[in-house]
Amino acid sequence: MNIAFIHQDFPGGGAEIVTFDIARMLESKGIKVFVFVYNLRENKIPPHATNINIIRLSHQKDSANLPTLVNAIKENNIGMFVFPGDVYEVSLYADEIKQQTDCKLIFMLHSQPFWEYLIRKEIIKRDVKRSFFKRLEWYLLRSYKYVLGIKKKKIVRAYRECYDKVDVFGVLCKDYALEISQAIGVDEKTSKFRVLTNSIVSKDNIVEDKQKEVYYIGRLNYEFKRVERLLKAWSLVEDKHPDWSLNILGEGEESQNLKAQVKGMGLKRVNFLGFSNNPQPHYDRAAIVCLTSTYEGWGMVLMEAQTNGCATIAFDCSAGVREILSPSWENGVLVTPYDIDEYAKSLTKLMSDDEMRINIAKSARNSVRRFSLENTLNQWNNVFIELSK
Repeated sequence: MNIAFIHQDFPGGGAEIVTFDIARMLESKGIKVFVFVYNLRENKIPPHATNINIIRLSHQKDSANLPTLVNAIKENNIGMFVFPGDVYEVSLYADEIKQQTDCKLIFMLHSQPFWEYLIRKEIIKRDVKRSFFKRLEWYLLRSYKYVLGIKKKKIVRAYRECYDKVDVFGVLCKDYALEISQAIGVDEKTSKFRVLTNSIVSKDNIVEDKQKEVYYIGRLNYEFKRVERLLKAWSLVEDKHPDWSLNILGEGEESQNLKAQVKGMGLKRVNFLGFSNNPQPHYDRAAIVCLTSTYEGWGMVLMEAQTNGCATIAFDCSAGVREILSPSWENGVLVTPYDIDEYAKSLTKLMSDDEMRINIAKSARNSVRRFSLENTLNQWNNVFIELSK
């Protein structure tokens, strides 16, 4: 029995990294992994990803894809189908797949609960800030839906519908299961929720002699990552630490806005490095890795940084981030959302105290071993066994 995933952009971010990891784990068991893809980014597929069978979909999220999905499931003995993160996609495809095949359905939430509501609010904030007409539209036509909670209730209903259609509802930590179960009205203890943590490969040999460099590694977008907050925090510490620099590794639609912000603020030591499909040389250099996200389901970059011996700092924006970095100032640094002054003070504290920073990095390296590939494989194996009965 084989397994399939479906992805919008592949490869993309953390969810796609997890798919690659699962594919490597299952290969040794003779299980084939298939990935249905709307938008294939061939130039970003890592060299080792030779064990994934990619099936392109000719439409964006549309019921016209159903014949392709159903036929591929039947022809390739796909017994489990994983939806990574889009509850609406489950509603689009689940009924037909269930009716025409014996395939079990798994929904895997790779973000924090109800991220769909959070992202819409962030997009509105961005648009309102940048456009008078968007501001007018917000106050006249849209604000009441958020004030009255109409938008949130609609998304909660979509989660309940998704929950009813799938066989397993995967979450990244127990707190997420509790939050969703309370919102949709199910008993968390007897529910379909299963904790399936993201995994990281531990490294035996790391570069311990780090450079005096702070890094952001990830997508450059507004609604998710809010990198402009990091630039604001950096503006408060740059002059105090003339031997340190800030490096931005990644690409995205906010790239030009961020570069303009750096120029407008007169920042001298901020380097935009673009996209790299091999961030390892940067982790080797980075003393500190930062996130300033409004929300972050898990934060794969935090685990990658920790296993590479980097100190990490992020806003305490979700249970996932909290689980990786806690206790604060032991395995990482958690900052009150979204306090730029506190972030800057915490950052300068890390930059100023070499011993503290190195001790945090060492402690985090040990802590992050909890999320090993072996543990994640055991979690998925338990789900496979459960669904095979």
